[in-house]
Amino acid sequence: MENFQEKHAVNRIVAFGLLNFYEERTSEFEAMQSLVCTRDDPFSREAKITLYKNGVIIYFAKTTSEGKGNEDTGTRLNGEEIDTISPTLGFNIKTLEHNEFKLHVFDVGGQKSIRSYWRNYFEQTDGVIWVVDSADRMRLEDTKNELKALLQEERLAGASLLVFANKQDLPGALTDDQIREGLELDSIVTHHWAIQACSAVTGENLLRGMDWIVDDISSRIFLFD
Repeated sequence: MENFQEKHAVNRIVAFGLLNFYEERTSEFEAMQSLVCTRDDPFSREAKITLYKNGVIIYFAKTTSEGKGNEDTGTRLNGEEIDTISPTLGFNIKTLEHNEFKLHVFDVGGQKSIRSYWRNYFEQTDGVIWVVDSADRMRLEDTKNELKALLQEERLAGASLLVFANKQDLPGALTDDQIREGLELDSIVTHHWAIQACSAVTGENLLRGMDWIVDDISSRIFLFD
């Protein structure tokens, strides 16, 4: 067994990132969050914070017209009270667990002046999570264009794509089928993808979506030779 473990040891880093593309309103800034999980080998899930090493990065891309709302998605996954969260202005680290993975959450300010640095996190990316404000019909076209541009990044080639249709608790919110059509997801053939209706306020279906993307990624990067 010892030789088997040594032979098939996997040194990979799984990082989850979160981007906002919403326009600035009042004095609030866009925020970028990263959920990072490191797996040293297939028999150990000891987490380490090594974001800047070669690894696997999953981007959580968020679109909303206000300074708060879709940011609650990462907050709810972390088990925090949403009322206590404000948009990220600096750098913050949190830790959460999902199934057998321990995730370290990095909150990094994401104002427009530093968006050009986001591409530094695209290297060896294995997954993209795109959180859509389902209550904001007016920005769905912009959301589609941003997503298409993101998926054209060469360093995101083959990455798993999860779309969270957030704010399903609000009246008049677009359904996941409407979001699917609006974003033209069926035209995506270069990535595994799924869409999950959810609510960051109630927590409904957030873990279901996380289950899917973690399973999809692990089925590819943690396979034994």
